[in-house]
Amino acid sequence: MTHILALIDGSVYTHSVCDHAAWAARQYGGDIELLHVLNTRRTSAFPADLSGAIGLGARSTLLDELAAHDARAAELAKERGRTILDAAQQRLDSSRRGACQPRPAHRRDRRLPRQARR
Repeated sequence: MTHILALIDGSVYTHSVCDHAAWAARQYGGDIELLHVLNTRRTSAFPADLSGAIGLGARSTLLDELAAHDARAAELAKERGRTILDAAQQRLDSSRRGACQPRPAHRRDRRLPRQARR
């Protein structure tokens, strides 16, 4: 049996990826697994290390606030990913005929070393 891995990111190409995966599953009689990867890269206009610019008492408070903020941002990213996967699942279900069995997956980004990414 053929296994089709459809990588989706919520961009304008997601619908096309789902449609092509459904087509391939119908043609080759395979199942579909949807994969959305959470990006763990940090992008910010501010420097990452501000520890030298604050006092000792404020540092622990700031770290607690940053940890709470990061936890909330991670939850929002997971919710967004789940929404993307659910929408893709619905699109596959609407175009599915026969043996196509989509299985959503949600995994975290495991960055490759710089040499392996080339």
